[in-house]
Amino acid sequence: MKEPLATSLEASKLPVEFVNFLKSNMNGIRGNYTGFLRYLHSYPYLDALVAESFRDIDSLGRTDVLFKSLGWEGIRHRLFEVYFTKKHINSVVASLSDSLKKIEIKFAPFSVDGYSRHLILFFYINTLPVENKISNKLNSFLLASETLDYLRFFKKRILKLDLLLLVLFLFESYIGRDDLIVALESGLYDTLYLQLNNTQQHDYFEVLLHYSYSIGDDLFLEDRV
Repeated sequence: MKEPLATSLEASKLPVEFVNFLKSNMNGIRGNYTGFLRYLHSYPYLDALVAESFRDIDSLGRTDVLFKSLGWEGIRHRLFEVYFTKKHINSVVASLSDSLKKIEIKFAPFSVDGYSRHLILFFYINTLPVENKISNKLNSFLLASETLDYLRFFKKRILKLDLLLLVLFLFESYIGRDDLIVALESGLYDTLYLQLNNTQQHDYFEVLLHYSYSIGDDLFLEDRV
């Protein structure tokens, strides 16, 4: 059994206007400009940020023009870059943008259509300090092709895919890939937590609670993991 993670993921409050955008079901507004505009108007800062950051597409910052030109997926991707620019230099932002596209395509078959929750996890770990070793490992986990081996055991699309990916990462870190595969194959998910020692169990709860707080969600308090 492996030791607990050396450095826990930190609690870092993310911008609620963008996180809620990623949590929302956008199927209803994909081709509906008025629905998208209504969402933006509910968050004045996000509305202003979109108008200001997309002037290369429309100098007047008209949201209807932006929506018709990029669609909500294009606006979402550009907003990732805007927020990353606040934290990282341009070369890093370009690399993160490329990784974002790969992760979006990779996990799309497992995510409920219209939601972007797995991208919240990517956003979260890339707003943490660059010296956080666990966030770097989690980035590698999301990009690794082997991660898909775990998801094949789940027969339905997953709404809270971000939480599942984080939990899988934690158990892989604690008990190793082979034992995790065995547990998933047997369907004995409840036994995973029981395999952890007291220190690992504390670490497990701490990471999940920090993540839950950071994204303004009570999902961990409501749901069984």
